[in-house]
Amino acid sequence: MPEGELSPVSILIVDDRPENLSALRAILGEQPGYELVEASSGTEALRELLKRDFTLILLDAFLPGMDGFEVAHLIKERDRTRDVPILFLTAAGTDQALLERAYAVGAADYLIKPVSPDIVRAKVGVFVDLARKGAQLREQSALLQESERRQQALELAELKVAGERRYRQLAESIPQIVWRSLPDGQIEYWNHRWHDYTGGEEGMSSESAWGFLHPQDRVK
Repeated sequence: MPEGELSPVSILIVDDRPENLSALRAILGEQPGYELVEASSGTEALRELLKRDFTLILLDAFLPGMDGFEVAHLIKERDRTRDVPILFLTAAGTDQALLERAYAVGAADYLIKPVSPDIVRAKVGVFVDLARKGAQLREQSALLQESERRQQALELAELKVAGERRYRQLAESIPQIVWRSLPDGQIEYWNHRWHDYTGGEEGMSSESAWGFLHPQDRVK
């Protein structure tokens, strides 16, 4: 994503009245990076939640049939949607019993109809900012973990090279013949003492090196 560009967020708006959906779309549609998806019933909202992930849900409390409280309960029961914040939409004002019921099923906040454009933008903006910062932190954490993994791999490679260097320095410093073969029998290293003793030349192949060994020592 280009620097300075806001990450896109998907917002699900659930209301059975077309005029309410239109009003919310008019309020939020101009905000940068907002992708609005509409649903006119609880069943339709649940179908949309099966199709994709959402950053925020604006949910009418009094939907016909399956009301908003039941929808919220089902949303919070699913692992995939459990952490999606829900803003309840209600025309019942600040009725204490209703608000307690909303919070009991997992509401993060509420909006009172008729909605105030400034309040809608402000409340939605808070949750969107939190989601974007959370996504940024997860991305940075993933990059950090990848950087640490690469650093560890580099350090292990350096340790391996250093260990091989110390092994060869030791093998070259002792008067004994030292040679090393792989599990398949290929000789991968022999020290200078081996060359001095056998007369083998520097840079000779593994196959030719076997010719200097006693037949009993050639058994692989």
